Amino acid sequence: MRDNGVSMILEYMILASILAVFVVVLSLNLNSVLEETQLARVVENQFSDVSAQISSQIADMISVYPRNGNMSARVFMPQKIGEVKYSVTLDENKIKIISEDTRFSKFLSLGAISELEIVDLYGLTHSLKEAHELVYQKISCIYPSAVLKVEPQSFIIPDTIEIDVSDSSPGSTQNFEWRIIWWNNTSTTWYDGSTTKNLNLNINSWSQEFEQNCSYDPNGKFALCNITLEVRIFCEGLYLSSTAKRTIMIAKPETEGFGNLSVDKFVIPSQLEVGQTAYLHIRLSGIGLSGGKVVNLTSVLTLDTSGSMGTLSLIGNNVSVLELSTPYQRLSGSTDNNKKGTVSLTLPSDLNNYSFIAVRIPDHYTGFKIEKIGNKNCPLRCECTIDSKLCYITNVNTGSLSIEISGLENASFEVEVYLAKIDSLKLSAIDYLKKIKEGDFIGLVVYNTSAKAIELNTSQYLKNLTTNNQSAINMVKLLKSGSGDNIYTNIYHALWKANQTLHENTTIINGTIPLIIFMTDGKPTVEANPTSCSSSFTVDGIEFCKYPSNTCPYHCYEQIEQLSNSLKQIKIGDENIRICTIGFGREGEYNATLLRNMASYINETTKCYFDARNHDELQKAFRTIKNYFDIVATNVTITDVLPSYVEIAGEVNYLGEGLPICDNTAGVYSEENKTVVQLNCSQIKLGDSIEIIIPIRINKAGTYTLNIPEISNVTYFDTSNRLINIPLEVVTVRYGPPGSAQVIIK
Repeated sequence: MRDNGVSMILEYMILASILAVFVVVLSLNLNSVLEETQLARVVENQFSDVSAQISSQIADMISVYPRNGNMSARVFMPQKIGEVKYSVTLDENKIKIISEDTRFSKFLSLGAISELEIVDLYGLTHSLKEAHELVYQKISCIYPSAVLKVEPQSFIIPDTIEIDVSDSSPGSTQNFEWRIIWWNNTSTTWYDGSTTKNLNLNINSWSQEFEQNCSYDPNGKFALCNITLEVRIFCEGLYLSSTAKRTIMIAKPETEGFGNLSVDKFVIPSQLEVGQTAYLHIRLSGIGLSGGKVVNLTSVLTLDTSGSMGTLSLIGNNVSVLELSTPYQRLSGSTDNNKKGTVSLTLPSDLNNYSFIAVRIPDHYTGFKIEKIGNKNCPLRCECTIDSKLCYITNVNTGSLSIEISGLENASFEVEVYLAKIDSLKLSAIDYLKKIKEGDFIGLVVYNTSAKAIELNTSQYLKNLTTNNQSAINMVKLLKSGSGDNIYTNIYHALWKANQTLHENTTIINGTIPLIIFMTDGKPTVEANPTSCSSSFTVDGIEFCKYPSNTCPYHCYEQIEQLSNSLKQIKIGDENIRICTIGFGREGEYNATLLRNMASYINETTKCYFDARNHDELQKAFRTIKNYFDIVATNVTITDVLPSYVEIAGEVNYLGEGLPICDNTAGVYSEENKTVVQLNCSQIKLGDSIEIIIPIRINKAGTYTLNIPEISNVTYFDTSNRLINIPLEVVTVRYGPPGSAQVIIK
């Protein structure tokens, strides 16, 4: 018997069978691997072909990209690649192709195309869809707009002008350039994402450049200078820009006064796409320092000198010094390595002496304190709060004053400077008096517990009225706030005394407009003709009663309104007495309703009443009152003639600032091959401005002029009754690229 469990033949057959099975399995696996490798190669190649075709389509379409509208193109996408289903997406500036089972994928970057500001790149389509759609949209450039504001437009040197460009827009990109071009062709520029929207320019002395580069009037001793704003962006390979211009008047200190019209014409934007709407602006401004001799005033400045106009008190951290004063300036500075910083304050030379100067560091500047004001160390020789963040000094001389601050090392800080109300009033009144013109009369009434007319003249015919403004200025400089028993506010007697001053000699002032400019910082605290009173006194035959602050009975208000209403009915010559009122101080310190009721109407809807919260607003109130009566142009006609290719694309708007007297709407009518836009104004005063805004559209690419030279003009009579004709500036608009379009790949 053999020892083998199986025979040799059977053993061979078993081994052969195992080997055969192994070969079959190996063959099957190898075939599967080979098929998978081959499929992957085919899929990758096909995915690459589809991606390349889509990328090529995008590149080709960009080369013929339309400025407006849509564009469609076809692309071949097989339903299956080697039985593999797939999807195509456009996302993140890439073409992405992914198989349904996610085994295969292909990502293709758009490369340089992605730098061409393609936006809204989207789309998802599946290979089995009947209609494929992938969409992208190229960015559209929005053109910039330039809007320039200048305040003030007329001033006597020295002064500061503020350039404001905040209403301008850089369009669709943050890569922009603001550029202010001055009258001497120098410029100031901001770039890119700067948040700077305004610029202050100090003009401290007269320069020959005003005579050389501006329109100079040697007789009036002033120059009319142009300031231009250009806003420029770079988009889609092009520079796009818009400009705006303003004319300012710079006058020498010895100017004899001037009033006239400034005429500006501009278009916003100055470049845009075919079919879009641009806005043509024609702006007239009454500029100058005097309206000439068209209207003369007899103005009685009636000024509050009660105790609250200058009283100080400072206990601990009590800041009532600020409640009894007015914000004047904000100064910026920085400390050095020694934690010290200095700012300089220049006080106007109009006053020889200031009641007090208060300096305050805003609360959010922690770790800072005031060390010195002028030559006085704080708090040793200053009055300060406990933390030395608020200090003041009294009896300050005019001129430059340094303020020393200590705090953090190499850190920025700000200080707020405050004046006594009485000093703000004196500066504002002097500013008004400087601008009176030949033939104007001036009177001065001051009041606290009672009122007094200041003697300004030595003539036997006029004591309290004068045409000599320097005489009035000298008396204003001497004003002081009341103290002791002269701290009350007698509004009734002040009005009565102002009227008495106007009637001193009506024959001499006949032909002028009689005007009372009434200013107060408080509520009435003295009653006239009381029924009963424990503290009465008599002035000018009128019995008065004093009351503690702000407790005057309602009868005080009634009698004041009755008196003001009766005064406004009185005529001197052919002119009624006008009353303009100013409330000065924080809200609630004076009775705004009373002052508004006292005031006259300047026109059918506007009262001559002003709220003045600080020094600048008080000065502006006095200037505006003067402007109300300074007429710089009469019988004004604006005529703009547009060529036939300019389409008016909507309603023509008219805007007015101040109180110009103009037609309610601009007339628009067609003539042969042209369109005429016209506006008539019977009167434009100093400080007034009017603006016609014409929406226009042109439907062909090109550069176009927007008016017909010599026919488009502004005519008016000036202050010497001369007929003036100013041709409107020829402006252009450019219609053309860039634009936007949507691309659809189907």
